[in-house]
Amino acid sequence: MLDSFGDPSGALLLPTLLSLINGLGLGFAFACLPRLRRSAAARLTALIYISVCLGLYLVHLPDDLLTFSTTYWFYLVAVTGYLPLYVYVLSKSAEMLVELLLLRVRPDREAQLMQRWRRKLLKVVRGGDRKIVERKLQEVRRRPADAQLHRELVELYLVLDENERAAYHAYALAEILPHGHAHALALYRLAQILVDRQGRLDGAQPYLRRIIRLYPRSFFASYARRLVNKFEASVDL
Repeated sequence: MLDSFGDPSGALLLPTLLSLINGLGLGFAFACLPRLRRSAAARLTALIYISVCLGLYLVHLPDDLLTFSTTYWFYLVAVTGYLPLYVYVLSKSAEMLVELLLLRVRPDREAQLMQRWRRKLLKVVRGGDRKIVERKLQEVRRRPADAQLHRELVELYLVLDENERAAYHAYALAEILPHGHAHALALYRLAQILVDRQGRLDGAQPYLRRIIRLYPRSFFASYARRLVNKFEASVDL
């Protein structure tokens, strides 16, 4: 096969350039289009496509990749176009797998941690020290996108029985967090406040349906389906 190529530099120039341009173009499309980045199907398709393209490129290589040093460097150039997207797709796939395991196996882990934190807050607030609330509010004004601050304010206001403010920070938290276990918990918490604290089953419907749509196999979806069914039954009556 080596004899058929002669000078590998000339034989591999065109497929190398095409492979590099193809990889860079695909990566650019993912960088510019959020819809592609969010789509698990698009990421899987991109992974398969990259593997096929590199496989086809390998067919054009000499039998011994290291026979000519130029062949080795041409191969590295071709792979460079796909490498950033390949790493991104693999990392997002691993992240999705971890999230799925968390949602199925440990749905209440974060809730347990927040309950522990809330018990500590309860002792402070019942002792008459409301300065902690003011400090948290000042911090959240400086860092409005800080998810942890909103979590703490939700629990603080629930302890103080200020449910409207708790719902506000729960909503802010649900809008800040990316897709994942913490986001599912934030939506669940918001729905819980609206239903259990404010008696607003109808107002909780958009968030309950969002849980079912985004996290259909999670612990939170079971809770959401029960309340959606309850609401629909009351409407039918």
